[in-house]
Amino acid sequence: MPDDGSDGLSSDAMKDNLMRALNDEMSKRMSQLSGQLGDAERKLKLEQEMQRELAPYRVSSPKYGIVGNSRYAVKLRKQIVAASHDEERKPVLIFGEPGLHKFNIATLIHFGSKYGRYPLVTLDCTRLDARATVLFGRRGKKGLLQKVPEQGTIILTNVHKALPEVLDLLSVHLGAISYDKSIDDLEYDVENLSDQEERRFQSSPRIVMTAEMRVPILDSCVTAIQVPPLRVRAKDIRAIVEFHLRVSARDKGLGLISLTPQAMRRLESGKFPNNISELEASIDRAVAQSRQGKSNDGDATDVMELGEEVFWFASGSQVDQFRADVLKPLPLFRKFLRSMFWPREINFKFTVYVYAAIVLYLFFGPQDRDHNFALNAFWCYWWPLSFIAYPFFGRVWCSICPFMIYGELVQKLRLDNGATLMKWPKEFLDQWGYLFLTSLFTGILIWEEVWDLPQHAYLSSSLLLLITAGAMIGSFFYERRVWCRYLCPIGGMNGLFAKMAATELRAVQGVCSAECSTYGCYKGGPAVPPEGMASTGCPLYSHPAQLTDNRNCVLCMECLKACPHSSVEFRIRIPGADLWNSSHKPIPEELALAFILLGSVALHRLPVVLSDYGLSQYQGMIFSNNAYHIAASIFMLGFPGVTAFALDSLWRFASDITHTNQSPRLSFSSIDNSETAQAMQVLSRATASYQALEKDSLIVAPSKSFMSLGYGYLPLVWSSILAYYLELLLVEAGTIVQVAGSSVGIPEHYLPSISADASVVTFLQASTLLLGISSSLVLSRRIASQPWRVFIPQCICIVGFGAELWHLILH
Repeated sequence: MPDDGSDGLSSDAMKDNLMRALNDEMSKRMSQLSGQLGDAERKLKLEQEMQRELAPYRVSSPKYGIVGNSRYAVKLRKQIVAASHDEERKPVLIFGEPGLHKFNIATLIHFGSKYGRYPLVTLDCTRLDARATVLFGRRGKKGLLQKVPEQGTIILTNVHKALPEVLDLLSVHLGAISYDKSIDDLEYDVENLSDQEERRFQSSPRIVMTAEMRVPILDSCVTAIQVPPLRVRAKDIRAIVEFHLRVSARDKGLGLISLTPQAMRRLESGKFPNNISELEASIDRAVAQSRQGKSNDGDATDVMELGEEVFWFASGSQVDQFRADVLKPLPLFRKFLRSMFWPREINFKFTVYVYAAIVLYLFFGPQDRDHNFALNAFWCYWWPLSFIAYPFFGRVWCSICPFMIYGELVQKLRLDNGATLMKWPKEFLDQWGYLFLTSLFTGILIWEEVWDLPQHAYLSSSLLLLITAGAMIGSFFYERRVWCRYLCPIGGMNGLFAKMAATELRAVQGVCSAECSTYGCYKGGPAVPPEGMASTGCPLYSHPAQLTDNRNCVLCMECLKACPHSSVEFRIRIPGADLWNSSHKPIPEELALAFILLGSVALHRLPVVLSDYGLSQYQGMIFSNNAYHIAASIFMLGFPGVTAFALDSLWRFASDITHTNQSPRLSFSSIDNSETAQAMQVLSRATASYQALEKDSLIVAPSKSFMSLGYGYLPLVWSSILAYYLELLLVEAGTIVQVAGSSVGIPEHYLPSISADASVVTFLQASTLLLGISSSLVLSRRIASQPWRVFIPQCICIVGFGAELWHLILH
């Protein structure tokens, strides 16, 4: 029988052996776990080190995809998807013009692949040295190619600007890429971790490059994606605009933002050399300009509609040749224009009182020009001096206009009482405003002729009050100067003649695009350092960088005062430069006004006209009956325009008939395939013969429309009106001191008078007419940009009208 003690010892030994085995196993497991934890810690440190080193180069996810449904956009999307799903992860070169968001396309390729969770970094090739150390590394220093895991992607920008040595290195690398074992193998090979760490740094991530042109040295080793320019994707502009407006509204906390049809057409017809970036910048500027008087937080309930007038492009077509800024060499003049004296203190400390006194004196003082100095000043000074000012300062009269001073007083009274002024119904006014002011001016000219306003003081005062009432009514309902821009007959005439001025107020578009974010010149705002003054904004809602002519600039200098970047310039230029600019937009009603003004000069000499054409016997009937007089006035006002248009139309009709009869007619119905080459030779000779015949033809219609060519008459219109009023300025105006003295009982012989000799007046009138005739011929030639024989009818009309006016004025 076994001894019980021995069994106890055996059992204890077994327990001890078991415990030792368990301890050994636990020690072994703990050792393994400790090694694994150490490995994990080293991996974590390695990952953290990689993340820290890559942080300056990391790229976030793409902002958006490819917007648009044109065939170009569809093809580009397909290329991006194919590159993203490329199992070989072949290098990609994305090239195209500036501003096409090529970098965003590169990010789409990475994040659209199954490796999108791995690092994406970027590097500008213009910052690489000849050895591309940052990319390839050097002397133990690791480059991005070693730091980024092979599942990651490196975006190289501006590859076309890289040094030749860098391109050589890239071509060698891209042509001989070899991928080592996956980094995931590190999890299963702990013992060789240090070796694997080195291999990890030697892995080659995917390379995606962007450039503005194809890089020939890389063609054989990359997948090339050419991004089409925006000008061939005109169909996508609407979609891009609408998408960017939604993004802009969301980012700025605004409500719905939309465009008028005219604004969308302007964008769709834009050239945009900087492509999508320029289009988006134009939209952002338009939104910023339109958010006048609103906080930066915006209001999500607002509905904002952007009109055509807030879109302008730094790459505009206006050429600043033969222009010089006069403010830089004349700092005192610039200081004067930026002072409160111009024009605010002149208007509200002088003009507002003098104008009221003149209107009252015209009503209650003597009623003829020989005894009323205010009536003398009205017709003998203001009117001719305005025409003298046009070629030099354009529409400057409107900046000190007394009519709108009272309109601004009405606006101030309304705003002080808490009223909100309405925005302009721009589309309606663009369509009907010029027709209204042309019709109103025509009525004023008839009123002046039939009721003899120059010799009736109260009627002249009524005319001033009529225009002032229009300004006050417009200002009562609408903000800024809606009357001045669209409805004022004097303003319409001033804007017409301002186009031929030798000066202009413009801003440097590049400065406005790159540096300005306040747009105080347009929408107003507080003072902005370093020199921007607080401003109410342009009274005519014009941006100085957007102006294509002088019609909507009154030289109030609000933009010059508000600009903090010294972008606004007051330039001298070639007179009439607006009129042959490719961006000049003819306005039919404006051109009609020019011809009506030309007819008004002949209307002032109606008795001479009747006598010249053997109609003196009807003179008594016409001048004694207002109805006949009005009918004769309408005929005289409309005659120049109707004649010029009819002659131009006949010339174009004759040109069409001539070319139709001369055009070669070839029939190919009898030509078989064996005679194709001979038929083409016949066609070539016939075409050449036709072109030679057209060149030698006397009747060739101008390529420009009558609406465009008609502005060539403008110097003749201006010179004829000025020549007519020169007699009043040089003779009768000199008696104003005697007229003023007689109104207070001082005899005329005690007071001085000044008058030019009749021969001097005649010489100046003749010189003015000759200047107008010759300038109209030259301007017509410049607008037409074709030989003289192409616009013979216009030359005939200019010379004919000039000869008739010479006779009427110098008679």
